[in-house]
Amino acid sequence: MTKNALEMINALDDEFVLSAMEEPKAKIRPLKKLRWTAVAACIALLLAVPVMAEVLGFTLDFDANKNHWEANTNARFALEEYSDEVKSVKGQEYFVMQDIFEAEEFLGIDLPDNAVLEKSLKKFVKTEFMESGIKREVHCSVYVGENEGNLLGTHTDTWHSFGENTVNVSYHTICEQNPYENGGGFGYVLEDELSKSEKYINKSGRECEIVLIEGEYDYQEMAVTEVNRVLVSVMVYGQDKESVRNVVTKILDAYN
Repeated sequence: MTKNALEMINALDDEFVLSAMEEPKAKIRPLKKLRWTAVAACIALLLAVPVMAEVLGFTLDFDANKNHWEANTNARFALEEYSDEVKSVKGQEYFVMQDIFEAEEFLGIDLPDNAVLEKSLKKFVKTEFMESGIKREVHCSVYVGENEGNLLGTHTDTWHSFGENTVNVSYHTICEQNPYENGGGFGYVLEDELSKSEKYINKSGRECEIVLIEGEYDYQEMAVTEVNRVLVSVMVYGQDKESVRNVVTKILDAYN
């Protein structure tokens, strides 16, 4: 049985979550601050553990002690590449975006193009706001992390529908100011320690890694690759194993 990324936030201590969010809001367009999601929480936890080994490209490893898969990259973005709005963020902030194009404008960075995702149906998830307690349907959101004057990086999430399958695509950028050799990365916490990764080479020759996660009632596949210095994670949820794999490979093949 597995726990997907959206479920893990319920296990976090409320005091920890609230203290992490007690930072001044960035002075940008009026975007609301969201409650932490599990992916952001994983980022914050991983940032606290510097990794000494130097690697090229991306890595995907299973940590048996933490019981989760962890993806990392040494790719870096110069501070000057980010927008003034991102550079003005203090602490850890979430921002709601209408779509990936608004997220790119906010970041000041072009995220990897994917024709399959551009033609897909937008999926909306309900995320509770910290301040008002109301809920809003969100298709795209951006997390920005800063610590002690250093911009750590950004994490952009988008949600899509492919038939009966739900797809969560995440784009992780790491700033050169990030003091950790692996940049913190991001992870998905699983209960299935028997899951294994397999290499997948897409149609353009790009190397990817795929992990199959079999739940009690559904299937999940997490795929990781790196495109133009951006660490990309594709998570597909569904009830049919073959259908889930077809969606994963279709999306991966669309990254040139």
